[in-house]
Amino acid sequence: MKNRMRHRRCIMLFVLVLLVSVTACGLQSEEKLTVTSTPEEKIVSGQTEEGEDVSGGETQICDGRISEDAIGDWKSAYENFFASSTKRVLAENSGENPQEAACLYSPVNFYLCLAMLSEMTANDTHDQIYASMGTADQTCTGETTGCLESEEKGEKVRQSHLRMLRQWSQKLYKRVESKQCSLGNSVWLNAQIPFEKRVIQDVEEYYHGKSTDGQMGSEGFDRQIQAWLNKQTKGKLQDAVSGVHTSSQDALLLFSAIYFEDQWQIPFDKSKTKKETFYGAAFNTCGTITEAEKTDAVTCDFLHGNMYLSTITAKQYQEASIPMEHNTLHIILPQKGYGVSDLLDADKGVDLVKICDSEAKDRVYTEVEFSIPKLDFESALNLKPIMKDMGIREVFQVGKADFSPLTAEDNLIYLNKATQNSRLQWDENGCSVASYTEMEAKAGAALPDEIIEMHCDRPFLFILTDEGDLPLFAGVVNRVGE
Repeated sequence: MKNRMRHRRCIMLFVLVLLVSVTACGLQSEEKLTVTSTPEEKIVSGQTEEGEDVSGGETQICDGRISEDAIGDWKSAYENFFASSTKRVLAENSGENPQEAACLYSPVNFYLCLAMLSEMTANDTHDQIYASMGTADQTCTGETTGCLESEEKGEKVRQSHLRMLRQWSQKLYKRVESKQCSLGNSVWLNAQIPFEKRVIQDVEEYYHGKSTDGQMGSEGFDRQIQAWLNKQTKGKLQDAVSGVHTSSQDALLLFSAIYFEDQWQIPFDKSKTKKETFYGAAFNTCGTITEAEKTDAVTCDFLHGNMYLSTITAKQYQEASIPMEHNTLHIILPQKGYGVSDLLDADKGVDLVKICDSEAKDRVYTEVEFSIPKLDFESALNLKPIMKDMGIREVFQVGKADFSPLTAEDNLIYLNKATQNSRLQWDENGCSVASYTEMEAKAGAALPDEIIEMHCDRPFLFILTDEGDLPLFAGVVNRVGE
């Protein structure tokens, strides 16, 4: 039965999330990470140079081993990171009076920056970063055989973490890199600070990172960074990139960038695109406001289509999966009486990972009368409060942040900034997304008869997944432009 949406107060949420498949194997500290795979695609495996598998047995963090169970659980760990970080980011950028009109988020960028940062840190600073990444670990106890002295044990545990993250990152690149999606990482170093070359080489090798040193605060060095970012994001974020500048106090800058572009399997008919009203959530800086003032009604272009789609109908939301040539866009529209904030509630919200599952038991194919705004917007996120909420605190504290693996001057280095800039565009033909994360460290079923109507003239959620149901992007839109 058709269910037409009434004009009412609502909040629109766009979440763009990149979740990729990764894996890891445990190696003894004296063993090398060897590259073994099919001739077409090489990936890191948990083998010695002689080809011996060292990933079996129970978890024994104390001597640096990582169990097969821990390695095989990479997907659950990453899905945990995707779900928890996405809800945090979107909750920060939605609600009763959202300041931002729209929000894009790429957890892959965030994840890779955290992984690279973990290479450069030690002790509690490293442990807080690792624990935030959806990982479950076993620590050494007095009852575990082969336990080492505290300091040596701590470094063994750290090395086991790094081996896992390195191999997961290799899998990540293997999964994400394609004609539709490209990734790039880089680290920019203050030439006046003596950095440990081995750590920088590890970032280059295991995270496909580009490293460059130069004079922080110089226009020439700034232009190099800006040129790299514009190349990685296909020039889609030039305004944001032009604002990237270094200062003489910067020790290093970390970047992870991603560019995605794909076409709909069946393009929207341009002749059906027409002006309609989107009822978004207004932003007001004054005190008490009326119900009418909470709604921001804007006339904009809407895409229209009638198609048979895989859908989930739940108490809180209606979902429809729009197929692209190589990926899938999941649109999640809150049901009457619910808003985007309800879907993102930490305790009672929706299961974002389940929504991405193309074989979920409650999925059915049905005809959908569909409309959605034509979009082109940018967003800028401050990830610093998100990181602190995830338990990453010490890295921001001067004198406590431990960058000892990177430089002997570790007590002078701390993380000062963590941001993410993104842009989303979609029209009748397809969708493109450009995004980069910056971290700055300072020195010092059968077809049913029912037709579902989804008129997205109010806030909704969407998730973009790849062919294997892994989320690539997710996003929040509170208001749209004319």
